[in-house]
Amino acid sequence: ARRSVSETAVGGGGGNGGYSIGASVMGGLGAAVTATIGGEGANGGRGGKINIDYTGDIATLGLGSTGVLLQSISGGGGNGGFSVAASVGGIGAPAISVGIGGNGG
Repeated sequence: ARRSVSETAVGGGGGNGGYSIGASVMGGLGAAVTATIGGEGANGGRGGKINIDYTGDIATLGLGSTGVLLQSISGGGGNGGFSVAASVGGIGAPAISVGIGGNGG
C-alpha cells in the first residue's frame, strides 16, 4: 500500500501541574491544620487547519492505498500536580490534614 499525498498538523502537549507540600506542628493545646492543593495541568494544543493546493493527477498502487490523507491531531493534556499534607497536633489537640491533587488538562 502506498500514500500519494499526506499532510498532518499536530498540536503540542499540555504542561504538567505543579506540586504542593505542606506540614504543620502544634504543641500544647492548639490544633494543627494543614491544607494543600496541587497545581492544574494545562490543556493540550489544538491541531491546526490544513490547506492543500494540489494540481494534477493522484495515482495509487496496491490494495488499501490512500489517495489523499489529511490529519489534524490535538495534543494531549498535561498531568495534574500532586499534593502532600501532614499535621501533628499537641496534647489532646486535633491534627487536621487535607491534600487535594490538581486536575489534568
